[in-house]
Amino acid sequence: MRSRRKSWRAQGGAGAARAAYAENTISAPRFEIRAEGGEYEGRGDWRFESGRFAGFSLIAERPSAGGAFTFGWRDGFTADAPVRVTLARTQLDGRGRERLHEILPNLPQAPIGPTFAAAENAADRAASRFDLALPLRFTANGQSSTLLLENAAEAQAASGARLRLAPLRRDAPAFALDLPSLALRGAAALELSGGGAPRASLLLDTIAWAPQAAFDADGTLSLTDWRADGASINAPELGVSITVNPEGEGQMDVRGPAVITGPLGDGEVRDLSSNLDLGIRWGQGWAVAPARQCLPITLGGLDVAGLSFAGGRFALCAQNNTLISADARGNLGGGFQIEALTLSGRMAGEDGQPARLETRRLTGNFSGVSSDIRLAVVADAPTLTIDMSDERALSLVMARLTANARIDRSWRVEGQFERGGLADPALPGGVSAIAGRWSAAPENDKPVIRVDAGEALLEANRPASDEERPLFNPMRLAGVSAVFRDGVIDAEGAVRLNASGQQLARFTAHHQVSDGGGEARIHADEIAFGQDLQPYDISELARGVVDNVRGPASGEARVTWTRETMQSDARIALDGVSLASATIPLIGDTRGEIYFDDLFKLTTPPGQEVSVGVLNPGVAVTNGRVRFQLREAGVIAIEHAEFAFAGGVLAMRPEVITLGADETNIELTLRDVDAASLIAQLNVPDLQATGVIEGSFPLRLTRQSAIVTNGVLRAAGGGRIAYTGARRPSHRGRHARGLRCAARFPLRGARPHAQRRPQWRGGERYPVFRRKCGRAD
Repeated sequence: MRSRRKSWRAQGGAGAARAAYAENTISAPRFEIRAEGGEYEGRGDWRFESGRFAGFSLIAERPSAGGAFTFGWRDGFTADAPVRVTLARTQLDGRGRERLHEILPNLPQAPIGPTFAAAENAADRAASRFDLALPLRFTANGQSSTLLLENAAEAQAASGARLRLAPLRRDAPAFALDLPSLALRGAAALELSGGGAPRASLLLDTIAWAPQAAFDADGTLSLTDWRADGASINAPELGVSITVNPEGEGQMDVRGPAVITGPLGDGEVRDLSSNLDLGIRWGQGWAVAPARQCLPITLGGLDVAGLSFAGGRFALCAQNNTLISADARGNLGGGFQIEALTLSGRMAGEDGQPARLETRRLTGNFSGVSSDIRLAVVADAPTLTIDMSDERALSLVMARLTANARIDRSWRVEGQFERGGLADPALPGGVSAIAGRWSAAPENDKPVIRVDAGEALLEANRPASDEERPLFNPMRLAGVSAVFRDGVIDAEGAVRLNASGQQLARFTAHHQVSDGGGEARIHADEIAFGQDLQPYDISELARGVVDNVRGPASGEARVTWTRETMQSDARIALDGVSLASATIPLIGDTRGEIYFDDLFKLTTPPGQEVSVGVLNPGVAVTNGRVRFQLREAGVIAIEHAEFAFAGGVLAMRPEVITLGADETNIELTLRDVDAASLIAQLNVPDLQATGVIEGSFPLRLTRQSAIVTNGVLRAAGGGRIAYTGARRPSHRGRHARGLRCAARFPLRGARPHAQRRPQWRGGERYPVFRRKCGRAD
């Protein structure tokens, strides 16, 4: 250093291969300074450069700092030293990026999910490379010193993201730090934009801090139309107040309107808005609490599970004055409650029917830790009502629905539903006692809802009068599993008798939520009728109509529906079923397939055909073929029926009868019947005949008897009939030989059955011929 009387000059420098302090390291640091001056003042400049800096979670490849300065000491020490700190080619280290990810929540299926995911992605890309320029100024006036930020400090990322900290007012610095007291004051504007980051600004009107005193700041936060992947957050003016005490405990109050739009599962929330008035506290943990007990919420629209709600209002209330909190160990607490939630809307689609979603109370409680959030939600008496048409409203009601959500880097929800019920006038019955477990989780980035081990009780609608019987006895759906994926519900399970638990069939169901259509198929591989199972166990409509049913049957039923209609059909296969009807004691070995065009009304189209091994209303006929149609109210139209009988054919003329009626009237015809076989099968005493007979006779069947009146038999060709019993005087000489005749006779007897011979009524034991028979040639 060279010195003159009134002037001087100085120059210096230092360097090192590496410098370290705690966990901060600098490689190849180099410092240079030059200064010159006179007796009472001086000026100079300095520069600091380094090859690499690593510290404070930053890695900078070319850090530098420097600037010019002036100073003097005439009336005390004064100084003015602008400083510019530059960190070029900088990035956050691994720990810094982890903290950045922890700050921003990752909730892909929540309304804020896409916006925060875009912000996280933008922040991650910006953190991979950016340049930071920090202009500072040091001043001293003899009594105090101050470190100032008077011009904008900027961080410019290679991704295009830009963070700018500038003075809020032209005549005041962004902040001023008094030395050595370390008191801080200021008014600053912090702005974020570009590179996929949200456009946000934080304007702090006041900044004040001093050692052993609280840090205070007041201002306005603005998030203007922040959009990403169909989601948006718009909070143009949120009042913000921040207070931090010397122990590090603090609170931030946020006031003002905010509007959120974004996804919810496979649906969407639109214009969810609230006039926020929240306090966020931290210290030994943290907490979010409303200034008032409840926050008013307005819902512009909600699309979820095939439903579209337009408009809704409710109050979000904090439990124990805290919406969500965490203790010093990070354990979460707090919760919310919504009373009398009601949302009105429509089914999704252009022609969506009106729908209403209601719940008496909805509560939620937080647990877990910040990196693994647990939320337990309980809905009391949730109800969904859909107006399918002017006279048809579908209603799904549950006593209780629970949902236990887990939110970390992904999400999953599990819960239960209890004592549910489904009512629809289009259904032949109601569904109650719905219970089971459910879960929801993303699969291939799409939400999937599953139901496992569900069950429900099916009961037929109450008949219109006490004289009528219900369509079916109570059934139980058991072991139900269902999947809701991409707007489609697929389900399967078993159908059991509620009384005995016996399984009747299995079912599968498919429902398209968007258009409200679907179908269910019911498969009964084998139903074994016998002592433990009768048709009246399934439906009381069968009691007294068919009895003593034995043998295997199988079938498949299909139920299809749209938003306007519901249809059902079925195919039932009989594989050797035997039974008795109200008026026919034995119908044996029945085989064939019956198609029901309306399973609920038990009707068929014409042309149904079965084979009957044996039919015995008192006299057995075999090997029959019956063609028929079932109509409503148990009416059956016999189109054609033929049986093998006495070497010929017994047929039934077309007739309409009612199953289960106390009396049935039909007309039978005989063709190519062997007379001897006929007499033998009828068990007519003291009568012998030969030849071939044809004819017809009405048959009246009751629960107690089978009566033939005004029957007509004709001998077809030559034959012989002879009475071999005791003669009556009025009939001497009337033994006919080579007889060709027509006979009318009454056959009146008690109720015949397979084990009882016909008994003749009247004064004679033999048929009374109403017409004289002539001798054959």
